[in-house]
Amino acid sequence: MWNFLGGKGRFDGKPSWSVSGPAAMLYGGIGCYFIYATIRYLTAEDGGAYTSLFWVIHGPIHEIGHFFFSSGRFPLTIHLLAGTLFQVLAPVVGAIQFAWRGEYPPLAVMLGWFGFSVLDVSVYMADARRLELTLVSPFAGEGETIHDWNWLFDRFGCLSCAEGIAAVTASFGYLCCFLSIFGIAWMVLRGLRRRAAADGEDERF
Repeated sequence: MWNFLGGKGRFDGKPSWSVSGPAAMLYGGIGCYFIYATIRYLTAEDGGAYTSLFWVIHGPIHEIGHFFFSSGRFPLTIHLLAGTLFQVLAPVVGAIQFAWRGEYPPLAVMLGWFGFSVLDVSVYMADARRLELTLVSPFAGEGETIHDWNWLFDRFGCLSCAEGIAAVTASFGYLCCFLSIFGIAWMVLRGLRRRAAADGEDERF
């Protein structure tokens, strides 16, 4: 049975490496957006002038990570790291589920989401010394909002390397985005070729 994302799950027999029909249009649109968002990140000014639509999802997840590991119950280091960990692990959890089911088209989408999440982390890291980003924390109360990466880099004595670490992190994020775009394009084209081949066989009869 086909799922709503156009992949044939492991429960149906074999993994899906292609999309066709209406799903091809859906994934084609997602792929185009990923290209657009990646270009926007690449051309954004210092300080992070752009965030992808996925921020609507992993932004709150970031704050939930802080909430679950509140500084009142856990060391401040864990409290601050938890936001980033929750943010980047959310798409990983989704990817594991799709990989187990053999649904590789949505797995490629999860890879793109992971890449954009990592890029947002890199923007946060790069701001550790500049402190130009506007910080919002619904769980901070009336106290001062702590800049996660300013505090963490300073805690571990690498604040002077913030921009370099952010650049390496961003490179990894871009790699994930490019692989996601390539994977989506390949599976859409593969599905279209298979559909064309099937239509050709039908015409023979």
